[in-house]
Amino acid sequence: MKRFWIVMAMACFTAAGALAAFRPKPSFKPVSRLSHSGDIRGVVEYCAHGPAGGVMVYLPGFSFVVITDAQGRFQMCNVPEGVYDLFVQVPGEPAVYEFQEIGVKPKLTTVIPPLSVCDQDQDGVADAEDNCPTTTNPDQADSNRNGIGDACECVDDDQDGYGVGPGCQGPEDCDDNDPDMHPGADEVCGNQIDDNCDGQIDEGCER
Repeated sequence: MKRFWIVMAMACFTAAGALAAFRPKPSFKPVSRLSHSGDIRGVVEYCAHGPAGGVMVYLPGFSFVVITDAQGRFQMCNVPEGVYDLFVQVPGEPAVYEFQEIGVKPKLTTVIPPLSVCDQDQDGVADAEDNCPTTTNPDQADSNRNGIGDACECVDDDQDGYGVGPGCQGPEDCDDNDPDMHPGADEVCGNQIDDNCDGQIDEGCER
């Protein structure tokens, strides 16, 4: 995510029953003086379909932890000037969502675009980072390094319209190195090859 700087004069407040308070921990870095601090304000959505209430938003290593309200809104007050990675944790989900380069300037409020949290396949990898967002593959294996995970890829090396792999729709190719061999191909008599991938050789040929 690109840096989001600012934007409005600082006016940090907590609506009744809305935003949760900070939860400082001893190991966290202390908050700096207000004159060198700003705010971060935003909204968290589930898969961009609706508000995500009751999720935790935090800055790792600092004493800033808030819980979104019923509309998915949150605001962090008095955040030291700087650029941060913002993390979101949805209760009951293994994935932790990271949103990078959130900029904060003194006495200003950084309003960021809606943060979409989504892990459709529940494999612990957020959809935005998942190379198979609808197929469970926590190891994110990608043998050919093309950005599509092995668990959901359909490889068609010979470009004949039929591939191999769990992501293929319909019948698979029986030889993905030969474009003349694929389901539905004409059977060539006498070549001792299963041209049409039906498990038979030279069927329909005169013997």
